[in-house]
Amino acid sequence: MAWAAGRTTDAELARLAEELVARDEDSAVGKVDLTLGCSTRTGNRRDCSPLPLFKRVDEALLRRPLYAKLLALYDNYDEDVAVKERVTGAETREEEAFLAEVLKSPVMAETLR
Repeated sequence: MAWAAGRTTDAELARLAEELVARDEDSAVGKVDLTLGCSTRTGNRRDCSPLPLFKRVDEALLRRPLYAKLLALYDNYDEDVAVKERVTGAETREEEAFLAEVLKSPVMAETLR
């Protein structure tokens, strides 16, 4: 798809969004079922959804390179925002590996184009 120089129209953005969805080889659609529970306000500390968010996750999805590299990041961060993060060299390499995986995807190639 060729893009015109200058202003981007709503129709062009819609076309781009459709193209990105079509190119998403790592889509989790149909591979993950969620239990959304209830809605709440920002800052509310009470969990009003008693069930886990993820009802079902296709384990094969988590073995895909993109998701495997994403999962490797989860233990890199402290959930307490008041704690100053200490970033190790290994954590930085995990972040770089994840970003490299994202950037080589067909979705990002089209987005950058």
